[in-house]
Amino acid sequence: MCWGLFSMAAGSFAAVIYTLTWMLTHQLQSPDPEAPAFSAAIGIVASVAPLAVLIIAVKAKSFSLRD
Repeated sequence: MCWGLFSMAAGSFAAVIYTLTWMLTHQLQSPDPEAPAFSAAIGIVASVAPLAVLIIAVKAKSFSLRD
C-alpha cells in the first residue's frame, strides 16, 4: 500500500515539475490545459513516473516483472 501511495505522489510531483519547467520556458505564462501538446505531455509524465516507482518497488523486493 505504501508503494502505491508513493507512486501516486510521484506522478503528481512529476506533473508539477513539468508544469513549472514549461512555465519557465514560456515566459511564466500559465499553460492552457486545453492545448493538445501540453495535455499529452502531462499525461505521459504523470503515467511514466508511477510506473517507474512501481518497477523499482518490484525489483527491490526481488520479484520478476512477470510476477
